[in-house]
Amino acid sequence: KPEPKPTTKPAGRKPKSDWMSMYERLRVIKETTGKAAVNSSDKANLDLQRWLYNQKYIFRKKIFDALGTHTRLTPLALEKKRLLEELGVEMHATEVVATRAVA
Repeated sequence: KPEPKPTTKPAGRKPKSDWMSMYERLRVIKETTGKAAVNSSDKANLDLQRWLYNQKYIFRKKIFDALGTHTRLTPLALEKKRLLEELGVEMHATEVVATRAVA
């Protein structure tokens, strides 16, 4: 019988988070094209396009509950928002709603 593979990473190694990996890909696109956006015809980056849309959607969901009242963001959510806004991504709730309506 083959032994099961260990489920933990070796001590001392910290893999890059999925979020930061996607952020880095978006940052490279921003440096290359001047825009923090993924063209819908860019088939190689469809996962990045979905990730970016989801970041905006998640932010909107954290800001407004079903009644549209303001809720408090966690420090981690605020940091993610700050990083994306530094790239030029519009994270305002009204922009996200408009983006969803167009999509």
